[in-house]
Amino acid sequence: MQKICLSFLFVILFVFGAREVLAQTPTPISGASRVNAGVTNPIGPTATATPTPAATVAPSATTSPGATTTPAPTSTPVPTPTPFYLDIFGIVSPDASIVMYSDDKFVRSTVADEKGNFSIPQIAVNPGFTSFCLEAIDFERIGESYTCYELSPVYSDTKKEVFLPPTIGLSARTMRPGASVFAFGYTMPGARTTVHISRDIVLEIKADSRGFYKTEIKELKVGKYQLFATANFENKDSDKPSRTVGLESLSEVGAIQQDVGNTWKQFFTSTSGFFKKYGWIAIPVIILIFILLSKKLRDRLRAFLKYNHLPGTKTDHGFGHHFWFVGE
Repeated sequence: MQKICLSFLFVILFVFGAREVLAQTPTPISGASRVNAGVTNPIGPTATATPTPAATVAPSATTSPGATTTPAPTSTPVPTPTPFYLDIFGIVSPDASIVMYSDDKFVRSTVADEKGNFSIPQIAVNPGFTSFCLEAIDFERIGESYTCYELSPVYSDTKKEVFLPPTIGLSARTMRPGASVFAFGYTMPGARTTVHISRDIVLEIKADSRGFYKTEIKELKVGKYQLFATANFENKDSDKPSRTVGLESLSEVGAIQQDVGNTWKQFFTSTSGFFKKYGWIAIPVIILIFILLSKKLRDRLRAFLKYNHLPGTKTDHGFGHHFWFVGE
């Protein structure tokens, strides 16, 4: 029994050690980067083939009376619809990155110039194309905006002018009692920017010569808020974004609960990381502790040590050092 236990421990050490080595072997990553992907075919609805009804041939001199010939159903080929072209152009914060999506799929991307002008020309779309979205990320990567547009069904070459809303970012997603949070981002240089916190809470600020704006949010009632930003540049209003940024104002109790939750999360994260890295050692140690705590196994281990007269076991000269963990 004792030899089986020791062999079992050796096998566990070997298996988990090998598993740790294999886990560190890098796995190749497949898939193309978003910047190299895109829609090369026309986007939008596509036409489908309409089956041709089966033909029935009337009886003739060579056919038996009452017999008919029914050929297999066929479909009439539908030619690929000639695509139309959509041109998108407008303004955004200088040097911002703009990505176009259709049905949540990447289509095209571009970068605005130093004055905030950009264009995405010659986008092939199928007849009936109706919607697309534009994501803007400022050059400092501190904020973003996401705006969707609805079009009348496209049946000819179309141009669409846009004024993308300011990018927006927050210094924190929760606001503790007595504290404040900063909202910031980029838009057209000198534009009047409005940060919308709720229906009746708005903050106005003017962007600087680079298009950067920043405003402090404080003294909010306890609750959850959805923020977004709009701008006015040369008497022209920006489009309203389709996505917002969440901010939660905490109560005293909520702040304490958040602290406790963060502490536990940090503890479990560090603990799980330790066991993930050294778990193959911990399991044999746990088994050994179980053996030592079991009186029956201790008795068998004591008898094994005495019977085999291992160095340090009990002899005519007294007890050896091996008996400190199995008892006398």
